[in-house]
Amino acid sequence: MKKATYIFLLLITLPFVTIAQADLEVEKDVIMEKTLVIGENSISSNNEIVINDYDSDGSSILKIDDGIRRCVIGINEFSEGITGTTSPHSISFTSGNAVGITINSAGNVGLGTSSPGVAFHVSDPGDVNTPTDLVVLESAASNKPAILFSEGGTDPGMTMGILYNGSGSGASEKIQIIDDASDPIVTWTNNELMGIGTENPREELDVVGNAAISSTPGSLKLINGVTDAELTHDGIDLTMASNTGDVKILADRRVILQSLNGSVNLVAEDDIVFQVDHLTKMNCVQSGNWGLNKINPTARFHIKQNEANLPAIRIENDTDTDNWDWEIGNTFLNLSFNGVLKGSYDTGGNYTNTSDRRLKEEITSLKDGALSSILNLTPSSYFYTRDVNAENRTIGFIAQEVQEYFPPLVKENDNDDSDFLGVHYAGVGVVAVKAIQEQNQEIRKFKADIESSNTNEKELDKLATDLADVEKRINGLK
Repeated sequence: MKKATYIFLLLITLPFVTIAQADLEVEKDVIMEKTLVIGENSISSNNEIVINDYDSDGSSILKIDDGIRRCVIGINEFSEGITGTTSPHSISFTSGNAVGITINSAGNVGLGTSSPGVAFHVSDPGDVNTPTDLVVLESAASNKPAILFSEGGTDPGMTMGILYNGSGSGASEKIQIIDDASDPIVTWTNNELMGIGTENPREELDVVGNAAISSTPGSLKLINGVTDAELTHDGIDLTMASNTGDVKILADRRVILQSLNGSVNLVAEDDIVFQVDHLTKMNCVQSGNWGLNKINPTARFHIKQNEANLPAIRIENDTDTDNWDWEIGNTFLNLSFNGVLKGSYDTGGNYTNTSDRRLKEEITSLKDGALSSILNLTPSSYFYTRDVNAENRTIGFIAQEVQEYFPPLVKENDNDDSDFLGVHYAGVGVVAVKAIQEQNQEIRKFKADIESSNTNEKELDKLATDLADVEKRINGLK
């Protein structure tokens, strides 16, 4: 006789039946209509099976055994409710003859499948091209249901996980990857934004902190149907490229191109353009011409002076703020030192020094002696040492010779690497004017002396004539 407890078909017509034994053995299918009590006499209600701890071992268990498969239902000695098998077989929970939940001998749990292949296996055939809802995590509003991942620690709070923050909608409804302190690492919002290092992303991808592409070569591609733009690093060079349009770098304040240990190369099939506040300030066209405030430069470096009294070029000393400016006036090219006009070139190429009295002080006349000094200068013809093979000789003075007689006309180069002397040739003209003036004074004096000498000669001639006349009269008296 095979022992089993197929209780569900047991027919009992008595008001209740109490079996004061641990096991119930039946040979036929039976039907239960009233309460069946196994163990001590205790009845709770109709249509129930009551299993009591008859032997007081701390457990009340119903065992179903067909000799191969063994199933148990009850309470163990630790007061824990148990349902399962004691043989290496699966246990399933069914509804409408369909398997809902299956736990196999490996401990894998299957939902919708009787053959779970992993620890938690959910299966639903669903519909083609239609999202299939497999798992729903639901909690009260703002209770933030989460899935936590752990390495077996006893504190589930010391894990990472996935959290749903459904406290709002749109940007306020979020899925987040959290760290072991439940702080968000990555956030996705219900309005299709993603944030790394921020809970409130502002764009489709918002990264707060550093981002790295560690592969070599590594690329960041911006795709709009096709690969439109790409940022690539090959281990040495960083390249920004656009397949269909311009490459633009925009900033509210400054754009800085800085090389840490090499070069910064800008390569374009057309123009390279630098803009400030959406206005072109500098550009390089295909011919290689650069324009400053000039969109279509016609020279290698073409500067468009847009504002009056604003120098086009300023060269400043590296040790202080002394500077020279180049600026176009109405038609003249003006040169200024520290903001004070020093001279200009007119449209005929003539250079004019600024010589306004209002710009001068302690004005004195040159002392006499310029003529004798300038006569001591030796106009010379020579080649410069760097031009020994030149065809044309240069005429001028030797600075050391000029310095002996006219020190103010000789300037020493203020370059720290050079002590060469130079001659202020425009000043030589001033000295020459002084010499001419001195010479003119001498000529005028000489003329005066000659005129004085001529006057005396006429007077002598008259006296001689008068004397001859007197002699003639005297002779007539004889």
